[in-house]
Amino acid sequence: MHNKKAFTLIELLVVISIIALLLAIMMPALGKVKTMAKRVYCANNIRSHSLYLKLYATDNDGRYHSHGDHSPEYARSNGSNDSLYHAMVPYIDDLDVMLCPVIRSIRSGDSIFKNPEYLHENGAYGGWGSVDLDAGQDPANITSPYMWLANYTYFGEEPKYSFRDDEGNMVNNPVHWPKNDGEATSRTPIFAHRVSNAAGGSGHFWDLSHGGNLVEMDTKFNVFSTATDNPLGYGDGSVTYNKKSEMEPRANAGAAGIIFY
Repeated sequence: MHNKKAFTLIELLVVISIIALLLAIMMPALGKVKTMAKRVYCANNIRSHSLYLKLYATDNDGRYHSHGDHSPEYARSNGSNDSLYHAMVPYIDDLDVMLCPVIRSIRSGDSIFKNPEYLHENGAYGGWGSVDLDAGQDPANITSPYMWLANYTYFGEEPKYSFRDDEGNMVNNPVHWPKNDGEATSRTPIFAHRVSNAAGGSGHFWDLSHGGNLVEMDTKFNVFSTATDNPLGYGDGSVTYNKKSEMEPRANAGAAGIIFY
C-alpha cells in the first residue's frame, strides 16, 4: 500500500496563486454582471410604474392624478393629503419598486433614497407607507430617485419646454410631459431618475441617475456629474437609457429646477 504524497509548500503556493489569479480575472466580470442585473431590475421597476399609472388612468377616465409637488420625484409634499402617493399606493403591490437598486449603493448615509420605511426624525420626510394618517400623523414628504413626470406641475406652475439653460443657450423641447393617458406615447417620457439643478439655477445640483454623485454644491451638469446613464420610461411602457453624452436639459420646472435626461 502506497502512502499518498502530500502537497509541498511550493505546490500549495502555486495552487493559491492560480486561484488568486482566476479570482482577479473573474471579479471585474462578476461586478459587471451584477451592475447589469441591477439595471435590468431598475428597468422593470419603471415598467411597473407605467403599469400602475395605466391602471389609475383606466379607473379615472384616462386622467393622471395631479402631481403638484416640490419636484417630480416627490410623491407627496409635507402636509398634503391629496397627493400622488395616496392616489397611486392602492395600485402598487410592492413598494420596493419605488427604490432603484443602483441608487441604493451610491452612499450608505442617504437612507431617504434606500429605505421605503425611512422616516426623518423631525417628521419632514417619510418613506412609502411610513406615515399613518388614521393615527393622526401629519403627511410627510415622500421622495425617491424616480421622477414621476406625468401631469407634474410645481404647485400649479406648468413646466416650460422653451427656456434658457445655465449656459444661456435656448432650449426648445417639442416633447411635453403628458397630462393624461391619451397624450402618453412611445415618445413622451413619464419616468426618469432625477438629474436637475435646484431653485432655478442656484444652490446645488441633484445627480440621482446611475453612477451619479447624488447631491453636489454646483449647478453645472458637466462640471461634476458622474452619471453613466439615465433610464427613461415612456407612455407606451417601453424603457430606454440615455447615456451621459446624450443627456440634455429638457424642461424648466420652476423652483424645482431644470430637468435633464
